[in-house]
Amino acid sequence: MSNTNLAFLGGLGEDPRKLAFVKELAGKSQQGKVRWIIQQNAITATLPRGLEVNFVTQASLVGGKYWQLFTLRDAAGNELIRIAPPPLLPFLHPSPIATGASPLAQAVDDLFATVNKSAEDDLDRAISTIKNL
Repeated sequence: MSNTNLAFLGGLGEDPRKLAFVKELAGKSQQGKVRWIIQQNAITATLPRGLEVNFVTQASLVGGKYWQLFTLRDAAGNELIRIAPPPLLPFLHPSPIATGASPLAQAVDDLFATVNKSAEDDLDRAISTIKNL
């Protein structure tokens, strides 16, 4: 097995800057410094310098949503990050390569949880506001 395949299997082939970006974005989202716009099948944030972060989402059978695709695009629309979560059922994956969640996929999972929590908090604030009218 080549070193390239070993690096891929261990998640070592990922650019560490992508992981750093997602972790930093999660931190800023927790602090309320990133405004996320929640739509039916997407959650989007626009950042300074024309950067756009996007989750493509899907409704879950048990309620709630899960992410299908995460992207970061620059002002010109070029993709800087593109990642999909690993399949829930590894035997359905078209590749024989191990499909465990990479550190980047795990960081995106954490970011998605943070974004969903902040959306719930916004709804709670809206409920409180309407009750206090």
